[in-house]
Formats: sequence, structure tokens, C-alpha cells
Amino acid sequence: MSNPTKRQTSEQEKELYLKFKVLNYLFVIDILTIILVLSIILIPSSALRLILGFPLLLFFPGYTLLASLFANDNRIGRVEQIGLSMVMSIAIVSLIGFALNYTQWGIHLQSILFFVTTFIILMSLVAWLRNKEKRLLIEITLKMPGCQGRALNNLFIAIQLIFLTAILVILAYMIVNPNIKEGFTEFYILGSDGKAESYPTLFEIEHGQITGVSYDAGKTIISSSSAVISVGIVNNENQAESYTMVVHLNDQRMQIEYKGQIINQIDDLVLQQGEKWEEPISFSPSLAGDNQKLEFLLYKNGDSIPEKNLFLMVTVKTVQ
Repeated sequence: MSNPTKRQTSEQEKELYLKFKVLNYLFVIDILTIILVLSIILIPSSALRLILGFPLLLFFPGYTLLASLFANDNRIGRVEQIGLSMVMSIAIVSLIGFALNYTQWGIHLQSILFFVTTFIILMSLVAWLRNKEKRLLIEITLKMPGCQGRALNNLFIAIQLIFLTAILVILAYMIVNPNIKEGFTEFYILGSDGKAESYPTLFEIEHGQITGVSYDAGKTIISSSSAVISVGIVNNENQAESYTMVVHLNDQRMQIEYKGQIINQIDDLVLQQGEKWEEPISFSPSLAGDNQKLEFLLYKNGDSIPEKNLFLMVTVKTVQ
């Protein structure tokens, strides 16, 4: 006949062993997380960073959250733990990244690392403290508000419920009030074939006039008095903008041909949000010289400092 006292002692030892094993896993996860953070800060290109990066994003957050929610619960098998931890980790990291996209920190390595690490440490601490309680989160949740759990355990449950509610509120706010990204302007030039190639690079000049242009680094000279390229502007500033474009050769303004007129600049280009302007222009360098800087300057709203600038290096040689 077995001794009830020995059986009770054996069950207590088993319970203590299970508690120690859970705490040991959480301790190892926290240590590995700290090692990864230090390796990223001190040795950015280390192999350790790659080895620990995957579990940091795909396992640690979900495992620590699972441990904090189901403290002292041995009904979840090892396979289920691994599967749930991976699924929850992906969801947690996605939510953190989604939330950071709408903050001043943005989605960067440092911000993701900081918030994911903080989440892991906090969930590990909650799991460690709740591991002393015998009640399960599910049991207490079903009995609330008339639960009979200890005050500390109820406090942790309330904090977790507040945390989950806050996530839902933040997500709802982000959906109702989508973030307007910082505006920008696209400015580009295209070659003779309407692509980002075949730019004019070589000009032949005779008696002060351009007589030939090469669009393939001098392999083929086309008889022409000017070179033709296309200039494009796309307004992504989230509002209407006014643009002015000027062309410089060796820091000196040069005249261009636009829609059959010789002008010093293209101004009063008012574009609405998302509107695109793309037109061909012609120009003729008048000074001979190698590797001259042909610069295209784009000004916004009459500013004195250009918003964007592009340039080509051109050679103008005299024909004997």
C-alpha cells in the first residue's frame, strides 16, 4: 500500500521540476536575446547575428507570450508549443512593425530590435511571476469578475487584457486614420529612345554652331544642331505644387528649346498630387571642352535652393 505522504511529496517535486524547467527556458531565451542585441551593436556583420536573428523574430516573442498566458499549464504539448509560438511570433512582430510604421521611429533595425526585445523581456518577467500561481488564465477569465484567484494573479490578467485591448484600439485607429507618408517629388531625364539610356554625350561644334550629336559615346554622329532628351516630374507631395526647371552648363545657365520656343527656364509647372509631367527639350552647348557638367535643376514653389538635380557629363569637340 503506497504512502499518501510520499505520493504528495513526489507530485510536489514534479511540480517544482516543471516550474524550474519553464523558468530555465525563459532565462535562456532572455540571455540569447541580450547576446543578439550586443552582437548587432558591437559586431554588425557577425554570423551570430544571423543565427540568433531567426528565433528572435520567429520564436522567442510567441514563446514568452505563451508562457505568460499559460503559466503552470502542462496540457499544451511540445509540438503545439512550437507551432503556436511561431504563429504568435509572426503576428507579434507584424503588429509591432505595423505600429512602428505610424510612429516617429519608423520601421528600422534599431526600432524593431528595441521593441521586440522589450516585449520578450516583459513577457518573460510576467511568466516568471505568474509561474508561482496555480490558477490558469483561462480558468480565471471564465470566472471573472467573481474569480477567487490571488490579487497578484488577477493583476497580471488585468494588465494582459488591457494590453490586448490597447492593441485592438491602436489597430482600429490606424485603419480609420491611415498615416499619410512624407511627400516627395520624382525628377528624371530620359534619353533619345525614351528610356534611361542613350543620353547625348558628345557634340561636334563648327564655327560656334553644333553640327553633330552622338548618343552612344561617339560611335555614331547624327547631323543635328541640338540634342533632345525628355524631362519628367511626378508630384507625390500629397498636395499641389509649382515647379521650375533650369539647365546649367558648367554652373552657367543655358537656353533650351521647349515647345518651339527658346527660353531660359521652364516655370509655372503646377502639378496636382499624383500628376505627371514629361516633355522633350532641346539644347545646344556652345563652348568646346571635355567632360563638361550639364546639370538639370528643379525648384519647388519658387525656392532659391533646388529640390532635385540631375546631370550629364558631355564633351564638345571642335571639328577641323
